[in-house]
Amino acid sequence: MLKPSSHLINLFDLVNDGIIILDGNNYNVLFNNEKAEKLVTSDGKTIIMDNEKIQNIVQSIQPDKTHTEHISLKIDNKVHHFKINILAFSDNGSTLISFVLTDTTRLFKLHRQQQQLIAQIRKNYFDRFESLKQLADSIAHEVRNPLVSIGGYANLLIRKCEEGIDHTEAKKFLTYIVENAERLNYLTQQIEEMGDLKRVQLSAYDIVKFLNEQQTTLIAAAKQFDKELTITIESQNHYHMYIDYDRLRFALSRIIEFIAQHAKNEILTIHCYDSVYEYIITITFSTDILTEEDLPYIFDPFYTTRSNIETFNLCIAQRIIMLHGGIITPEMNKNTIVLRIALPQDKRLT
Repeated sequence: MLKPSSHLINLFDLVNDGIIILDGNNYNVLFNNEKAEKLVTSDGKTIIMDNEKIQNIVQSIQPDKTHTEHISLKIDNKVHHFKINILAFSDNGSTLISFVLTDTTRLFKLHRQQQQLIAQIRKNYFDRFESLKQLADSIAHEVRNPLVSIGGYANLLIRKCEEGIDHTEAKKFLTYIVENAERLNYLTQQIEEMGDLKRVQLSAYDIVKFLNEQQTTLIAAAKQFDKELTITIESQNHYHMYIDYDRLRFALSRIIEFIAQHAKNEILTIHCYDSVYEYIITITFSTDILTEEDLPYIFDPFYTTRSNIETFNLCIAQRIIMLHGGIITPEMNKNTIVLRIALPQDKRLT
């Protein structure tokens, strides 16, 4: 073994890096400090030399030239990552090879986490950009149709006026123009309404009491489409949580209206119950209008179903539930759809 002075050994043991010195001929370990003990085997070798990359470097390294490499080694069944500086030098005619190893395992893991975060940020960016693109395309489509109609009927009306048009026909064209103008106004109101949902005003309230108070409103929402609504609240025990009373009432009403417009049977069912840390509301209905292909899109703002019903209000309802910290998910089994709303008991920062 190499016999450096006791002061030098103490110095080597104080540093955070592992230090190993090998015989340049047989690669036996001549010296190692405490930080490198786990890298030395019982037969006086080092597991570093099991690495093919290191073997090639050691065999070709020039004296007094330092080579830096990054390697991975398995120690106690765990993978560790090292930055290793290799130096070949002569001592009394013998060639020695020194390794200075910096354990970069924690840095490597942080780097991997950083890369994963960056990848997620990039994915979120492109997903958001794609969503904005789809939203822009949808708005452009919705605006274009009434604008084309308004322009077409206005030009037709001008031409008819030049030819001499009677009042009845003029009124017909003007009615078309007014209807499409109202359509544009309604579209604008919907967009403004979505923009107004940046925050919700949460306050403590008994969700069981809230649902009991909404029964009349929700039954009326279903009845306007000739549907009956049965509401079952599993337990009448108090269940306090944080809600925006008016916004949540609006969301549930819009959901019931959408379902009533697409339900096949006359009866819709709502089942409400607590599930430890959240409160669950399920709404079940049968449909021959919505399909499994529709489900991924029913919360998009400008999706139109086969019954020519837009999903904008359902999109707003979903946003309100999300702003409560909750989630709404659709599941379909044959022709039956279950909308599951989960609201957290804990207060959610918005």
